Amino acid sequence: MTDEPTTDPLIVVHDLCFGYTASEVLHNVSFEIGEGDLVGIVGPNGGGKTTLLYLLLGLIKPKFGTVNIAGRPPREVRDRIGYVPQHLHFDPRFPVTALDVVNMGHLRGGRFGRFKRKEKDAARSALDQVGLADRQNQAFADLSGGERQRVMIARALVSQPSILFLDEPTANVDAQAEHALYELFHELNRSMTILLVSHNLTVVTKYVRHVLCVNRTACIHPISDMMSSTIKEAYGGELALLLHHVGSPITDVSRAMQSGHAAIHESSEGTGTP
Repeated sequence: MTDEPTTDPLIVVHDLCFGYTASEVLHNVSFEIGEGDLVGIVGPNGGGKTTLLYLLLGLIKPKFGTVNIAGRPPREVRDRIGYVPQHLHFDPRFPVTALDVVNMGHLRGGRFGRFKRKEKDAARSALDQVGLADRQNQAFADLSGGERQRVMIARALVSQPSILFLDEPTANVDAQAEHALYELFHELNRSMTILLVSHNLTVVTKYVRHVLCVNRTACIHPISDMMSSTIKEAYGGELALLLHHVGSPITDVSRAMQSGHAAIHESSEGTGTP
């Protein structure tokens, strides 16, 4: 794990409320994330994880409350942010190479036309950064799932962001590719702040510094609160269990086990286990 991030908050969310209809998806969400942090965002389906990313990206606006990145609204700092969406809408019949896809990361503000030499060099550098320098001329449709995801990450990196948001970046890859991607995120975290949404809590807790649990509201906790030697010894490996309840903190299961019992809280939206 890399050095600890600075204590100055880079992302500040205060009393955030949002709903697509009269019903709120997120209610009174407040948290801070320091510069250089690596944060895993977890929670049940429909809990608001992707919506929170959209708010952090400035794609949608809060109904109430504020979202600030480096002291400014997200829309004003988009040049500092890279984003990898959960789903890629791609027609495999469309003839593009890996390098072509990465170059699309330059198309901000609706600008089209030939790419300049420095932009092409930046795209090649981004592919090298994700370990695919030798695949730049390969048809995107012929790449494996893990390689396609690396290309999408390179597309987000081509503008040299200082913040990277990833929505379920390992959802469609096998276990080996997933491990390799998390090693990549660990390396990228040396030079940027990373927030990633994931359902694989066991893998996430091996790499992140903080866990942001989102289920209509949100609680952020250092990873030291999520894992303990007691859990490792009891299950014989790297295992973490988060018990989340709307309006209550995440339970440290190891402490409950030490006291001889563990209370499992049910969420108002389901099992409540992210």
